[in-house]
Amino acid sequence: YKDLQPEGFDGSLTLYVVPTTDGVATVACTAASKPAEFLPACEEVATGVRLVNGEVFALGADEDYLAQLDKTISALNSGRKKGVSALNKAKTPSKQATAAQSLAKTYARARKQLSGLTISPAVVDANASVRAALLKSESAYINLASAARNNRSAGYNKARADVRAGDAALKRALKEVDNAS
Repeated sequence: YKDLQPEGFDGSLTLYVVPTTDGVATVACTAASKPAEFLPACEEVATGVRLVNGEVFALGADEDYLAQLDKTISALNSGRKKGVSALNKAKTPSKQATAAQSLAKTYARARKQLSGLTISPAVVDANASVRAALLKSESAYINLASAARNNRSAGYNKARADVRAGDAALKRALKEVDNAS
């Protein structure tokens, strides 16, 4: 961040910041006079700094996270396709409950695959949104299974609406990841 002018500071200020697994490493270059002479030397020092602890994150989503997300969403889509097909073919409340429970497990598996990952700060909030959306759909399918098992049509209809809301939330969350990458 070049040529910052904080209130009350009379001079030149440039910050070099790098996200790491232990926080954000920061180097500040300041010069009260002759910044044209001092700042290039400070920049050379800043680029030569080596971390003692932690690992540097790329600016944006790292490729390992994006690959894991892609693998997870592909598996989710495959499981969802099979589960929705089974749910649509189910003619009895018992079979509907079994299909809905299977779908809940599919969403739970996806959510768990995206937990505990070391994630760049650039996408940590977006990943939390993805996991929250997966939990929303998982819960909706659990409620759908319960409503089917107990033959409650009003609960079943509400759960179906919650499933649609969960899917919409997941689309928004994946867009967040895309925007942060």
